[in-house]
Amino acid sequence: MKISKRLEKLVEMTPKSECVADIGTDHGYVPMALLEYKKATRVIATDINRKPLEKAMSLADSYNLTGKIDFRQGPGLTVLKNGEVQGVIIAGMGGELIKDMIEISLDIVKRLEFLILQPAQNPEVIREYLYDKNFTILAEELVREDDWRFYEYFRVVYDEEIRGFSHQPMDFILSPLLLRRHHPLMREYITEKMREIQLIRSKLDLSYASSRIKDRDLESKIVHFQEALKWL
Repeated sequence: MKISKRLEKLVEMTPKSECVADIGTDHGYVPMALLEYKKATRVIATDINRKPLEKAMSLADSYNLTGKIDFRQGPGLTVLKNGEVQGVIIAGMGGELIKDMIEISLDIVKRLEFLILQPAQNPEVIREYLYDKNFTILAEELVREDDWRFYEYFRVVYDEEIRGFSHQPMDFILSPLLLRRHHPLMREYITEKMREIQLIRSKLDLSYASSRIKDRDLESKIVHFQEALKWL
């Protein structure tokens, strides 16, 4: 089964497990790939909406995988029971929504061996949350899809002993871990971020005080990005 680079990386980052839950499964590609690549023996596929689940069930049936995938309708991790999965994948949602899902189901999250998180927007929200809460970041990744969009990934685990990381505000925007690794896509990623910021700045009306404040904030980000490029 052919899947996108974005989904392929989710499967690659998932440790071999007895059972994994894919939250917000949509068409069910990730559960089927987990089974195909023997990353899981069973998968729980969830979605808040019925129609995506029905499409996922139909697709799984066409691959004779229905018996290995448990389809459940409901929000976030609330449809899971404590201890029934080793890991959880949450991908393709905004950073704020992913953070809220984790907070609501912390009792389940605390018992997981790993979470794979791939925010579609606002990855800095996830990074700040992980830094400030009881999470160990086991791995981070970066992928550029064929549509040229960048996607950030986190593999994390809850750790009661962790009491937050020492960090700078800009660490939420650029991954210190990926910078230290000299990730091969970081230069392209930073360059694209700088282009986006300059585009925003070009549209600001600096006759307003609020716009001037925003412009200074964006300029400080540009300086940070330029400094980061020197390390790559």
